Amino acid sequence: MKLRDILLELSQESLESLARERLSQVVDIRLPRTVLVDELAEVLTSSAYVAAQIALRHPPCFAILNLLLNSPDFASPTVSFRQEVQAETDRMIALASRSPIFPKRKQYDLYLKMLSAAWELDNDINPSEANLLRALREELNISLMEHFVIEHHPDLHRFWRNEQAYENERNHLRNAGILFLVEERHTLAEETVAPIRRAWGFELSILQYRRLLDTLSNEDLRDILESEELRNVSGSAEEKQTRILENFVLPRAALKAVGIESLRQAARKLECRPYGSKDEVVENILDCLDSDDDLKAQAVSQSAATNEAVPETHELSKEARADLLRRLTNEALYDILTHLPRQRKSGSKDERVNRLAESPFSERTMLAEVTGEVLHELCRQLNLSPYGPKDEKIMRLIEAYRWFTPQSSSLAINVSFADGSSDTTVIHQPSAAAAPPAVQLPRLPSVRSEYSFLDEAEQIVLCSLLDFKSLNDTELEKLVQRFALPWILPKAQMGELVEKLKTNGRDIIRVRSLADHNIYQVTP
Repeated sequence: MKLRDILLELSQESLESLARERLSQVVDIRLPRTVLVDELAEVLTSSAYVAAQIALRHPPCFAILNLLLNSPDFASPTVSFRQEVQAETDRMIALASRSPIFPKRKQYDLYLKMLSAAWELDNDINPSEANLLRALREELNISLMEHFVIEHHPDLHRFWRNEQAYENERNHLRNAGILFLVEERHTLAEETVAPIRRAWGFELSILQYRRLLDTLSNEDLRDILESEELRNVSGSAEEKQTRILENFVLPRAALKAVGIESLRQAARKLECRPYGSKDEVVENILDCLDSDDDLKAQAVSQSAATNEAVPETHELSKEARADLLRRLTNEALYDILTHLPRQRKSGSKDERVNRLAESPFSERTMLAEVTGEVLHELCRQLNLSPYGPKDEKIMRLIEAYRWFTPQSSSLAINVSFADGSSDTTVIHQPSAAAAPPAVQLPRLPSVRSEYSFLDEAEQIVLCSLLDFKSLNDTELEKLVQRFALPWILPKAQMGELVEKLKTNGRDIIRVRSLADHNIYQVTP
């Protein structure tokens, strides 16, 4: 079921409660229901958000998600779901209770001790501990899927195995907008499935993985088992496939263990590109299976290969387009490539930026595929207003980059006065995009004369405050964005302005605090 359809079925109270914790814009803007659903759907399906919500949770979080990922329509009836989760958790406990945990020559006992130490302090893993555990996994060549088995070890039961374990993890996933109750079925939104697998490093579903293994020979399967240092490498092809899946061998690791000619043969069977280096063929196979392209008819795939996307009109230069895209996170770039047809998703950040910059798709098409939250942050980086509908944010970004030059490092503010004259102030900042609109500040000449000890940005803020008589923190932030002022921390820099006025005998601003917000008023 699509996430947007799920959200539309929620009550207004439930929808606003979910949005209040997930959308920063909701604090300032009361969005219409349909717009709120669209904004929320984009946030809840972003790779970075999903990864943050499911990272290193306690059991049975893994069992809950893993069962739904491999259920028809990614849903399971509530009446039997708890028992299914318990059965899957018991299976994982049995795997973790083996000695050794895995029949592989890795230091699982060391990782078990470190995981126990991380949970010991407050029964949770903070960001620093998570980074250390990730570094340790990389050093010991232990995958996140192997971690999920290890966390079920009897030595760790005291941290999570209790009567509330299921409810705790189920409620967390529901509050995070990952898990939904739809028609008496626990349900994952279709768009959430790929980000979950990606966060776990398991790039394919079980069905997709089985289709991959079916393309490999018995000898290839033996090579995979040997590369994982599994002791039993004999048996039929079906037995070897089962052993590969039960020991959580990742698809990428399995492909790396296979010879290049076998990979090319597998790629031909899946009707994806068999040429290039070994790494390129691996990426082609994973992309093909991830998109289920192998299930399409051969005639359809052949016609698609000759049916190139019609080039769209670019509004920016290639350099400007690349600079704009480079400001996005790697996860946002992945999301764009995922939604654009026939685009390879893998590679480093620079490779993804170059691939998109050279693609036939316009800037508007690409930016439309990122979330409103991402556009909000991108506008803030460039000192543009981050508020309003998604289309307006995209328009502001494109307009700002029309004046892009690779050497540019400053913005020019054109200030118009009531008498028809104008003045231009250059403010240096790291952004390469520029060209804010002209603004009307009739009082600015007199403020410059009377408060010459203030810098240009401070004079503009004071001028506006004298006009409006009072400003709150939100209004101050919008003022900074409107004039593209180089105030990175408006609240702190407003405090500096107040102190500078006092030092020069002009104690004219009164600061009132309301909770964690300030109101700045001009004294009579």
